[in-house]
Amino acid sequence: MKKEYQGYEIIQNAETGKWDVFWKGKKVGGDFARAADAEEWIDDQFPSHRF
Repeated sequence: MKKEYQGYEIIQNAETGKWDVFWKGKKVGGDFARAADAEEWIDDQFPSHRF
């Protein structure tokens, strides 16, 4: 499964079921249990999204 969020691609690893984050085809984060966890990681990359 694949989805886009904030310009990143979040792709589920078919072998592990975990979610990985890609930016312009390069893996930049991964091993998230849920796609929502990957989205939170992406949000943390933007200083304007931090509280």
